[in-house]
Amino acid sequence: MENKPTNKKNYIKLASYLLFFIFAIELVIVGVIAIRSNPQIKNTITLATTVKPETFTELYFEDHTKLPHTLTVSEQYSFRFTIHNLENRDMNYPYEFYVDLGKDKLMLDKGNVFIKKDGYKTISRTFVVNDVLKRSRFVVNLINKDQHISFWAEATK
Repeated sequence: MENKPTNKKNYIKLASYLLFFIFAIELVIVGVIAIRSNPQIKNTITLATTVKPETFTELYFEDHTKLPHTLTVSEQYSFRFTIHNLENRDMNYPYEFYVDLGKDKLMLDKGNVFIKKDGYKTISRTFVVNDVLKRSRFVVNLINKDQHISFWAEATK
């Protein structure tokens, strides 16, 4: 007679495992149906479990310590800037180089450069100043990225 309680305990334990297993399977089935029938849930799970690489473009001056700080009329000045494409795709970069005049700008150069994924391009620009403001801000702007770099220069007396 002592075996009966042990068998009953084993039966109850087995039944509880079986019920738990059936409940877990039902939960998985309901979850799969919910994911397939509701695109928002599917999208949320996709966004939560998918790693998206960060995309950006680096824009910087080469030899920034050698940028012109003082300007004289009719003299030639040069500088170099680099565009580094980290957008995870090939990119076309239209750019402009101008003097910022507040609400207006004095265009000095415009260009376009194609850079392959993970590539970079260093661009050299030379300019001559015909009229110098007391202090001027020179800007390189990547038009399609709304990204720019600039330097300030003052007129010599």
